[in-house]
Amino acid sequence: SVAPGVAPVTAAQDHSHSHDHAEAPPAGGMGDGAIDVYLAAFQWGFEPAVLRLRRGAAYRFKMMAVDVGHGASIHLGPASRIIRLRPGALVEQQLTFTRPGSYLVYCTVYCGPGHDRMQGRIEVA
Repeated sequence: SVAPGVAPVTAAQDHSHSHDHAEAPPAGGMGDGAIDVYLAAFQWGFEPAVLRLRRGAAYRFKMMAVDVGHGASIHLGPASRIIRLRPGALVEQQLTFTRPGSYLVYCTVYCGPGHDRMQGRIEVA
């Protein structure tokens, strides 16, 4: 089953480790109509630090590390979606949040002395 509040995940490039039991993408890749959202990881933060999204909309996350290797874990309640981010390598991941709330995003790859404070948020209304 998928974590509460998140519809099944599909990915054009899936270089991640999943703890939310997401389904593999259907043949044909990304669904039409997804809204592109950009997220950059850098020492020691995410840009933007807060993403404000709508419940029920399909979002295609386009993510990249800009300096050193990072990870982006999207905390989805009892589960997480973990995405490995390598410098200069674009990773795309599609998510649809089905429940409103605040979702923590934090780095999962040690990236230096500020690593422990590296986090962002996804606010879903």
